[in-house]
Amino acid sequence: MRENVICLGKKYDIIKKIKNLGYNLVLVHSQNNDSADEHVFLLERDAQYKKFDLEKLFSKYKKKQFSGVIVPSEYYVELAPQILSYLSLKTKGLTLKQAEITRNKLLLKQTLQDLDIPTTRFAKVIDVTDFDSLARFLGMPFLIKPKKEVLARGIEIVYNKNKWEEWWNLHNKNLSEFYAEEYLTDIKEYCCDTIVADEKVLAQFPGEYTISCLESNRAHNGIGVNFPGFLPRTEIDQLKEYTKDFLEKLGLKDGYFHVEFFYTKQGWKFGEIGCRLPGGYQLPTESYIAGQDLLETYLKIMINTEPTPTQTINTEGRYFGYYLYPKKVGKIRKITTSLEYPWIVESKVHVKEGQFLEDEDSSVTMAAHIVYKANSLEDLKKYSDYAKDLIKIEYED
Repeated sequence: MRENVICLGKKYDIIKKIKNLGYNLVLVHSQNNDSADEHVFLLERDAQYKKFDLEKLFSKYKKKQFSGVIVPSEYYVELAPQILSYLSLKTKGLTLKQAEITRNKLLLKQTLQDLDIPTTRFAKVIDVTDFDSLARFLGMPFLIKPKKEVLARGIEIVYNKNKWEEWWNLHNKNLSEFYAEEYLTDIKEYCCDTIVADEKVLAQFPGEYTISCLESNRAHNGIGVNFPGFLPRTEIDQLKEYTKDFLEKLGLKDGYFHVEFFYTKQGWKFGEIGCRLPGGYQLPTESYIAGQDLLETYLKIMINTEPTPTQTINTEGRYFGYYLYPKKVGKIRKITTSLEYPWIVESKVHVKEGQFLEDEDSSVTMAAHIVYKANSLEDLKKYSDYAKDLIKIEYED
């Protein structure tokens, strides 16, 4: 009899990978997949805000044995430990407390402060009269951020008291979903994806974003990441150490952790963490760096019947980057590509001429992507500068 695996959400070709490993798959998502053996319908937003009935959704699985609960999607991170508890499973995963800390950004900031890990200044939002005290403590302008949103959604920049009052009038009935944070400028935004198995760090992938995630989601002009980034080696090593320190102190023993930092004039400031597969085109690019299929590596870490990988993955001296070309609303008139370069190891255009696009997003729904490889940081910087002009998508007026 085949072992069972629960998969919470869909990302990359994880469903196909689980099936290829020979497991019976229960998919939890708003949309089914033909490859899944069973489907539990649950909207991402309902999972994110705990609007579900565990008994109604999972009582039929109480007598089944499961070898793993896989969480590729951020929205289902807090659901996973509840399933583990409800079904009395001994498979790998976060505790409910760990999940809540990593998903609730205000709670994460408070935890970082308690652990003496540098992070941005932050404050609770309590009353409309808070403006003056927030401005003094956080500086101007400052940010209002949802505690549990993803992809820089719902963030407001408060430039003045009028903007503050405008925001307050819209959100004063749901203040518990928000908090305030200092708005950093003149920064570099980094990530440090880290793979851990049985408390051992197998690999770390530091990378520098081409622009900030907030700017990407506001301007919709494309985004990319260069690995390992262009800061001095000493700074990159410190970034990796801060990441390992946090994972160890929080007791995160197994998984794929997407950690984001800001580099400022005062040094590193911890941003956020995602305890699930990274978004954008991170994982495929990192698989090039590692020289192995990291999605399969992740599954073997998280599924109890698979042998846990123990070999440290060598990432030194490997320079890669990717760039995502965004979708825009409208009808595509012309697509021009210039991809005849030996340093481009992968490219794909996901749209076609004459197609009408109804949605616009930044790194989530991309019109095209490339992955490039370099032999030095100097070449990596040069290729990164070229990247945004290699695929041009023109829209009809």
